[in-house]
Amino acid sequence: MRINLEKIINLRNTSTHFVTEDYEAIFAPVFQSCVVNYVNELLRFHNRDVSNYLNRSSLTLTTNIKELSNEQIKAKYPDEIAQKLIFTKNDIDVTKKIEDSNKFAITVRHELVITKDQNKANFSVKINKDAENDIAIVKELKDPADIFKFS
Repeated sequence: MRINLEKIINLRNTSTHFVTEDYEAIFAPVFQSCVVNYVNELLRFHNRDVSNYLNRSSLTLTTNIKELSNEQIKAKYPDEIAQKLIFTKNDIDVTKKIEDSNKFAITVRHELVITKDQNKANFSVKINKDAENDIAIVKELKDPADIFKFS
């Protein structure tokens, strides 16, 4: 937990000069872990469960992660910012491998896969207007960033 907070403090201390939109992809697992650490420590020290006050789903960070390669970072940013971003990305990746703990970083990943084996599914849907979890067939993929210009 200490290392998790040190990385977040370091980001805060450099944020006026080096934070870019791509830090979201790098720091999302670290921030998610920090949220979980806070919830657990609040419960441990003060016997307060945050879920009594907040919906658990609001404690899961959602991000628009589109991780860039080092070459893409260099092409997108000036040299000083690119070098700092690449260093930070590598530092977080190495620390994740060394720590290998959810107290440092938690990667939240959602994958939707079509399967006919219900044992492999976390939830199921039907293409039916009367189904509880209804879906539609997607014929064309659209990037939400192109449709919804303002965040």
